[in-house]
Amino acid sequence: MSRQACPQCGAVLRRWEIEQKSVAFPCPTCGVQLQLPDWYLMLSVSGALAAPPLIFWALGFSWRQFIIAELLVGYPFLWLVAHYLKYIVRPKLVFAIPRPPLGSRTELNLRDRPHEWPKR
Repeated sequence: MSRQACPQCGAVLRRWEIEQKSVAFPCPTCGVQLQLPDWYLMLSVSGALAAPPLIFWALGFSWRQFIIAELLVGYPFLWLVAHYLKYIVRPKLVFAIPRPPLGSRTELNLRDRPHEWPKR
């Protein structure tokens, strides 16, 4: 049984202690904020959204059957992948990167003082 470890303290986290979210979760031992890598989250969601339509297309569903099957199977499949992929594919945990709230205005402040034009 493979387990994932905290990159800071090396504590082994059990599978149910790892939450598959884009937000951070604390290490139960040292309390540092951890998260799954961004590539893992993007790959799992895009794969879960793309797999059912590709399967239905390969089976030769008509458009009506395709839409009904996608509505009946697509969302439950997405939920299953989001909750149970961590048991199959286990990426390394990374330190959490704070993210600004959606809709907030963010800017890079690369200067600590106003810009001064060179004198001629």
